[in-house]
Amino acid sequence: MHNRFPSLTLTLCATLLLPALPTAARADGLRDAFTALSEPDRKAVQRELARAELYLAEVDGSWNAATERALRRGIDTVALKTQNEVHPRIASTEEADDYIDGLRQGKYSKLLYARRSLWRELIAIGTGI
Repeated sequence: MHNRFPSLTLTLCATLLLPALPTAARADGLRDAFTALSEPDRKAVQRELARAELYLAEVDGSWNAATERALRRGIDTVALKTQNEVHPRIASTEEADDYIDGLRQGKYSKLLYARRSLWRELIAIGTGI
């Protein structure tokens, strides 16, 4: 079968596939930044996210879905708590490095733990404790 509209087919394919590329690139940047750390530093990042109740798996220093989810939740939490005044960027590997290094150094601790305190308050209000 001969396609009479090859440029239209190509345009449609590009339109459908290209939006997924930035997300994949950001995931790769996060993964690359995380896995470039030493094992003790990777565990420190996971512990920081676990203390904030964002990382819900075993702290083992491994890159996995739980690690990626927690890192992304951390970004969302920081942005939400500061009404987007502080919003870690991860569009490039350098930005992902900065974000993960900030987590490792405790730069976001007050913002991440503030969410935890609020969460505990909401639970207490909801349960009447």
